Amino acid sequence: MGRKLRKALFNSKEIKIEEASEDMRGNLKCHICNVELTYVKGYKKEINEKTYYINPYFRLKSKENDHLLECKYNTEGCLTIMAKESSDKILEDLGLGKFNFRLHLISESLRETGKAGIKENGLGEDSTSQKSKEKEYKKKEERLDSYLSTMKKIMELRNALEENKDISSKVTLEFYNSTLNKKQKINWNNFYYEIDDYGACYLYVKNKRPQHPICIAGKIRSITEPKPEYDFYSIKLESPKPVQEEGAYKVPAIEIKVQNKKLNDMIRNQVGKNILIYCNFWALEPQTWKEDKYYFLNIKGSLVHKNQILIFEEKDIE
Repeated sequence: MGRKLRKALFNSKEIKIEEASEDMRGNLKCHICNVELTYVKGYKKEINEKTYYINPYFRLKSKENDHLLECKYNTEGCLTIMAKESSDKILEDLGLGKFNFRLHLISESLRETGKAGIKENGLGEDSTSQKSKEKEYKKKEERLDSYLSTMKKIMELRNALEENKDISSKVTLEFYNSTLNKKQKINWNNFYYEIDDYGACYLYVKNKRPQHPICIAGKIRSITEPKPEYDFYSIKLESPKPVQEEGAYKVPAIEIKVQNKKLNDMIRNQVGKNILIYCNFWALEPQTWKEDKYYFLNIKGSLVHKNQILIFEEKDIE
């Protein structure tokens, strides 16, 4: 059903979602392109026995009538602009409303940037070799910034959309598998996971061990501060309701190590916030608890760049 909006026209007057009510339905339009909208009232959602409130929003009244292509709320229009602004065609406009995102460019750039990194106790400042390394590192870091900036825009767009198919029907994901020495098409459902899909994510990561990055959407349950024996922040996400199988409860658990300390200020005091994380994940063997009554399906990941993470509140939906 397209994007969630926080502004609309009611009887030709622009209003914010905080001013809207159910009796306005039938008289709402996009404040940019005038396509008909409807009002979706707020509702409560339970996550792991906790109740969260989902704020109201406006959305398209009909699936058949989309925002005009030039409207900033049109999904295809947004992707077209992103493709034009992206470097090295990491997001390529294939025409007819179809786009291709080359995931492997980010992975390759992350690897190259790491190799070009400058050690803290490296060569002297006046060293020609050191200056050459600095120049190489800066060039590779700028390219990585550009690639991840495009990825973050796609993450932000997905956050603003109601359903996966609003973007999965338009964007294909391409990844070069170095083991198989060929390019592969990645199914969106193997790339993007929400809380109800964490169990499927664990099985995919554990069984397939994908080389490609994955995007996970969730809510921050806790943040562990650095300790002498583990000098990094760690983010834990809320888990879905345990699923009982063969007499035991299975609980997917996601934890992300904040490997780049420049990100520490970004993630402090963010408990309870919604989050999108884009990185490589790996799965551990199930961990039992309480005489094998519970099996924790642990999924781990690490953050090294600011554009791999998007933290937001419901009110941030535009």
